[in-house]
Amino acid sequence: MTLWLLLFSASSVWAATTELTPQYIVDRILNKGRAAQEINTEAKKAYTDYYATYGLYDWTLSGKASYEDSRIQYLSGAGNIQDKTSIWTVGMSKRVPTGTTIGLNFTRTIQNSTFRTTSSSSRSPYIVYDLGELVITQDILGNFFGIAERKNRQVADQILVISDLSKREKLEGLVLSTLQSFWNAYVAKESLKEAISQRDKYEDLVKEVRNKARFGFVNPGDLPKAQAEFGAQVRNVKSASFEYLRQLDSLLTDMRFEESDREVELKVSEEIPPVPKLEMPLVEDLRSVTGFRLLAESAELTKTATNLATSFPELTLEGRAGFTGLDSTQGKSFAGLTSFDHPKYSIALLMSYKFFSDEYKSKQNRDMVIYEQAVIALEKERESIREEISTSMERVRYTYAAARSAKEELEHWSKAVQAQERSYKQGRLDFSQLIQDYNSYFRSRIVRIRALGDYHIALHMYAASIDQLVK
Repeated sequence: MTLWLLLFSASSVWAATTELTPQYIVDRILNKGRAAQEINTEAKKAYTDYYATYGLYDWTLSGKASYEDSRIQYLSGAGNIQDKTSIWTVGMSKRVPTGTTIGLNFTRTIQNSTFRTTSSSSRSPYIVYDLGELVITQDILGNFFGIAERKNRQVADQILVISDLSKREKLEGLVLSTLQSFWNAYVAKESLKEAISQRDKYEDLVKEVRNKARFGFVNPGDLPKAQAEFGAQVRNVKSASFEYLRQLDSLLTDMRFEESDREVELKVSEEIPPVPKLEMPLVEDLRSVTGFRLLAESAELTKTATNLATSFPELTLEGRAGFTGLDSTQGKSFAGLTSFDHPKYSIALLMSYKFFSDEYKSKQNRDMVIYEQAVIALEKERESIREEISTSMERVRYTYAAARSAKEELEHWSKAVQAQERSYKQGRLDFSQLIQDYNSYFRSRIVRIRALGDYHIALHMYAASIDQLVK
């Protein structure tokens, strides 16, 4: 009895007791559970590929500064004795989703020259040359006006959706596992109570048989039988106590309870809730199937983008419009550039293609295999989900019937034991039969507790199978 008081009464004396209900368990594991934090962190990995895909459209600022001191000689004897040249370049570019890259560059070249005495150059030895240039490139084949890039962006967007669906599926699995641990701990707690009650019952029976034995009202072996049964129940209490502490410690560890906060009470209604409406939902709307469908669609988009990029040459149109300024001072040179009096225009067509490329074949085959695997996985998931839901519905019906039956069985055994006790006291019942009936009665109490826990777990599993446990 001392152990029972230590386990279930010390909390009211030394610390406030936390009531653990199924809803409290769900809220705690999602908000403070370490496993939930790991799942949420894992989901953030999807943003790595997402940002990498959209990073293609970042604004890019570039710059370069260089200095050259040249005293090179030529066979013709021409050229300057010395040229000191400084070049500063700054540019900005931006790619847009149409497969277009727009760039704006500015280059300033300053040259300070020492002419040969025979030089007939008419320019100043100190000269500034400015060049401002607008560059536009456009993909016109392969990535035709950004078609392949748009498919890659769709894949990146879907990856985030898939990651969120996967996160919620994992959180739902975590909640279901934790609720199962909660019900296991509750059943272990009630089993301990029943074991203590059974031990106390046999302790009273030993006293009663001993008293009768003094007057010779019992058979010679009745007292040793009673003492042996009492010893067995003492062992059962110790075993049940260990199991309860183990289950409770595992549950509280998962929910990250501090050692000082582990005074808890498992709060559960012993009423058997009615069976909810059980029906097979449209599996296409469930998270798991949706995730696999998006994976198949993403694989198809990737396959299409790869085929576009590898089946045709990379053909790019490039246009340039530049304006220049040249003078012996920086200000006048820049003014000449901004006057747009000295333009330079150019247009080019760039082509690149690998003929009979094994690299292209490798990429196409890889994406084709990934797509076919995704389609097969989608079909398997549809079948698996239908089977899981069907099984969970049958489990709910079965466990509900079992819980009702266990409750009725306990009621019958309770009445039977009361009648058997009266018969034994009146000397009309053999002691061995009374022990058997006691064992059956206490066994029915344990069965009722376990049946109630199994029914609640079945309800949680059905809710999880139709995405209702964690929304």
